[in-house]
Amino acid sequence: MSNVKCSHCSDTFTTKSRRNIHTIECHVLHVKIGENILDRKEDGFPCPACQNYLKNGATLKIHLKKHQLSCNFIFNSTVEIPKDLAVHDTPVSVATKLPFVQDVLKSPAPIDNHFLANTSNSSADVLPLNVDVCSTDNSVFELDFAVPTEHERLILENIDVSCRFHDFQLQVKRRLNENKHLTLEENVQHILALSSILLLKPGRTHTDIHEHITFNQCENLLIHILNSNGITSQMFPSATKEKLEGIVHNLIDNVSNNIVNDSDQSLRLVASCKIAALIEENATFNTTNRILLAVRNMVEALPRFVIEDGPQETELITRYLQAALVPLFENIDKHILFRWTSINDNDKVIMLRPDASINVVYGAALDQRLGCGEIKSQYQALNHRLTGLDLIRVARLAKAASDKYKAIATFAFTVVGNHATFYVLHRAKANIYTMSEVEHIQLALKLADIPLFIAQSSKIAKIISSFEHVLNCGTHHYDDHPPTLTDHMLLQAINSKTSRKRKSISSHYNH
Repeated sequence: MSNVKCSHCSDTFTTKSRRNIHTIECHVLHVKIGENILDRKEDGFPCPACQNYLKNGATLKIHLKKHQLSCNFIFNSTVEIPKDLAVHDTPVSVATKLPFVQDVLKSPAPIDNHFLANTSNSSADVLPLNVDVCSTDNSVFELDFAVPTEHERLILENIDVSCRFHDFQLQVKRRLNENKHLTLEENVQHILALSSILLLKPGRTHTDIHEHITFNQCENLLIHILNSNGITSQMFPSATKEKLEGIVHNLIDNVSNNIVNDSDQSLRLVASCKIAALIEENATFNTTNRILLAVRNMVEALPRFVIEDGPQETELITRYLQAALVPLFENIDKHILFRWTSINDNDKVIMLRPDASINVVYGAALDQRLGCGEIKSQYQALNHRLTGLDLIRVARLAKAASDKYKAIATFAFTVVGNHATFYVLHRAKANIYTMSEVEHIQLALKLADIPLFIAQSSKIAKIISSFEHVLNCGTHHYDDHPPTLTDHMLLQAINSKTSRKRKSISSHYNH
């Protein structure tokens, strides 16, 4: 029998299965779990969900299934991995060369070669291997917040926002040092501050930060950020809006009265064609056309009634949000793709890839993340712990995208049932990011709700404007970035006990 040689070393084996076992045990030093890279320690791989150590990649893969997680292996080699490997995860090579790499490198944003090696995987923006985001060695108590330098301070109306925010960060740190845990329901503002993110929501900043930055100063800062970046409300053309409302109201009346067309035409399809005829002749993805496309999709997709207790997360995404949100942001001709990357009715155990990701795409390669979103179904609206975690997750992923691609601004959103909130995260200065709420809207879950969506057209236009700002904002010059709160740090910082009595102070509106 001929010997089978290992692709990563000079060892040979009598069978392929023995070679594969050797490969997993000896050459898998990292695994990718969602967005995160997990390094192998002396005791094995630490599970990011329960902190147990697993001997090798194979045992980790089996163990992760208990937490409804999966992983991809990263081999310490630059050669191609045998296709008949014992596990069926997509192998990732740290420095595999693809024929289109040079074309992608011509884009303005830097490309991570490690990421390019696994373009078939649904997650993007993989963190570099030296960023040990799942390490159990780091501690929230070791976080250090640098004093902002004189020339790197955010000033508004003679108010040193950077220094006052730094004082708030130190206050949060002292609270943790005193063993006073934070909660995901009430302390999203505090948790984001540990990642140097100042959350700004109209009328909903936490009272603790008002000890340093007053309520009015928070409100003025939010308005200033949006206005100075051209993120303002835009009027939907009144004539088009009137025609659109007429088409939709006529459809709702006919469907409600069970009117059947004599020629057996579909009432929804007739309305869809009429809406398509309103699309402006320039056939560009301008604000008006995007809103028209979203309404047309909803006319075709939304049911007459909300079924039972409302859609679960998977159906909410695939039927309702796919129809309403994708046309507002996607432009495949300009390499901008809106992707659902993690569709699952089960809650995530830790911070993995987001439910939605908006990426630049070159050929078959995913490039810069422009935005991300998290979704919760209506029945989870009162679970303020999970909705708070969603906002923390999108903020952290938006910051990671900003750091990796040096983007001045990144887009983010959360959806809870039929309520959607949209944000823009800015790299304001070296030690501070601002996460500004752009708008909050109600989404349509049935045909009769579409007029409400149309009535919010000026808000929707503002949301589209904020995304256009992200596309055109350019890059910053910072090479060093403030630390981001890891999963392990978050578990250290928060109270493990849940309580339905805690109110959601900053995370969402649907109480």
